[in-house]
Amino acid sequence: MLIEQHESELDAYADLSDFGDDVEGMTEFFPEGRTKVSISEKLANDSRRENRLRTTLAHEFGHVYFHRHLWAEKFIARRLFDRKSIENKAICKRDSIISASQYDWMEWQAGYVSGAILMPATQLRRLVSDYCEPRGLHGSIHQASEDGCALIRAVMDRFAVSEDAARVRLLKLSLLVSSSSQPSLF
Repeated sequence: MLIEQHESELDAYADLSDFGDDVEGMTEFFPEGRTKVSISEKLANDSRRENRLRTTLAHEFGHVYFHRHLWAEKFIARRLFDRKSIENKAICKRDSIISASQYDWMEWQAGYVSGAILMPATQLRRLVSDYCEPRGLHGSIHQASEDGCALIRAVMDRFAVSEDAARVRLLKLSLLVSSSSQPSLF
């Protein structure tokens, strides 16, 4: 709904196999800020992957919301792209959606938007606090510890997201750590 509300076309059952077997979503940018979001039919037709579908839709919305104006300016300034070019596409593979490097800023931003939409920070911090306080937990919780795994499962259940999405969001907000030497911010 968010994608369509931002004047973007949505194809929720796209055949994206031409771009690779691991492509789950794609956002195409056109002149005047128009966009088209395509979601792999593999996600849309598999009820077991509903959480992955939600993550991909939110990720592609991040591209629509934050990046379409950049592409519109590029089209106006250079007129370099046409509808057949792959240079006007953000092609999103599972790995780039889950763990985009901050150096790939467009993918990182879209991934961060996805996490923020699906797992708002205030509610996520409240869930972590509600888990930690009765257990007397303070400070860093390692992602691979029993409590870290339990928190990841709690986030998955509460926000209907994948394990990867829950883990990444908890790490990005420093609510979990990947090594015991990093301090927690909550």
